[in-house]
Amino acid sequence: MNRYQVTPSEKLIIVTDVLPALLQGNYQPTASDGTCQVALYIEAGQVSQIRQLFNETDLSVPPGWQILKLPNQWILVPAFVDCHVHLALDAITGFKGLTGPVADEIIERRLREVAEGGIMALRDGSDRFNTGLQARYLSRKLSVNTIRPAVIATGRAIFRKGFYGTNLGGEGVTSFHEVENRLLQLRKEGADQVKVVLSGLLNFSYAESTDPPHFSLEEMKAIVARAGEYGLPVMVHANSDQAVRLAVQAGVHTVEHGFFLSAETLQLMAEKDVAWVPTVVPVAAALDLYQGSSREEKAIKKIIEKQLKMISLARELGVTMGLGTDAGAPGVDWKIGYRQEMKLFARAGLSAADILTIASENGAKVLGLNKKMGKIASGKKPCWLGLEKNILSSMENFKGPAGIISFR
Repeated sequence: MNRYQVTPSEKLIIVTDVLPALLQGNYQPTASDGTCQVALYIEAGQVSQIRQLFNETDLSVPPGWQILKLPNQWILVPAFVDCHVHLALDAITGFKGLTGPVADEIIERRLREVAEGGIMALRDGSDRFNTGLQARYLSRKLSVNTIRPAVIATGRAIFRKGFYGTNLGGEGVTSFHEVENRLLQLRKEGADQVKVVLSGLLNFSYAESTDPPHFSLEEMKAIVARAGEYGLPVMVHANSDQAVRLAVQAGVHTVEHGFFLSAETLQLMAEKDVAWVPTVVPVAAALDLYQGSSREEKAIKKIIEKQLKMISLARELGVTMGLGTDAGAPGVDWKIGYRQEMKLFARAGLSAADILTIASENGAKVLGLNKKMGKIASGKKPCWLGLEKNILSSMENFKGPAGIISFR
């Protein structure tokens, strides 16, 4: 994979093909594959100008500027964002193997693996050892010559005592007073967002959920309101239509997983601008664990097909979706898992342009990083990937980024 790190002193013009939807501004496709050619002028470490090129004479090269022409078979896209990972987990045993804090060198290795997959920002989905905060610190201290992802940390999750969530949050809460104390602690620790656990895990013996929400609507509204006072967006683990609808009505920022949704709840999400992170790949990975078990295998396949149908409908309804993998969960590798999730979105009927927008622009919005990344735009520092153009015809062709261009 090719890597190029732009320095603050460079005056560089990158000539490349892009999808107009991934550029900030009004640009028109000129090629049959839906792309256009642009010149990106980079000065003082950020884009100073974007010029669409219709022919060779459109390229203006001021004195002292260098030109970098990317390969003709590439398109340039904003770097990917993984909206839901668990850096504490080993992708084999899941939470069963998490018995204590994870060593710094293991976290650093996982961060490098994530970056090699083109993921330049991620949101850690909580664990009882606060690995997300640890990872954020480690990412910031890695060498400037190391391509590393930005880490959004949620701290320990808030969950009701006696219900699912111990591995995510440690101690459960029994009153709003305890919720307030937890939120204060999260703010003091420097959490970027808050995770609330509103339902349990999927039961692979059944292709439906009967798990009632673990907090009432009034309780969730109070949690969201108090978290908002501290400037903390709320992400919610929810698996049932009832739980998701309650979360949306409470005004949460994002819904994680969201299996067994109805069309009505998706419509509500679109109206209230609540983002959805569907995380299909960990369920698809579970098929390997249940091969030969006819009941579970049948239920898992049904769950996946239902989720893909809802992803397709969400696209039609205008729901903001983020791409999240649950990386670290059993069978979900740090680099390959992201590509697998993209291909599942393609299986749901979404185009490559849709998926690349979800992976970059939408992900940056979900993580609150849209001022820094998510679009190729003037005023932003380079944080881009070079991808082989053949993914535009089929996401099955995607084998990972061919190049990474970032700011040093």
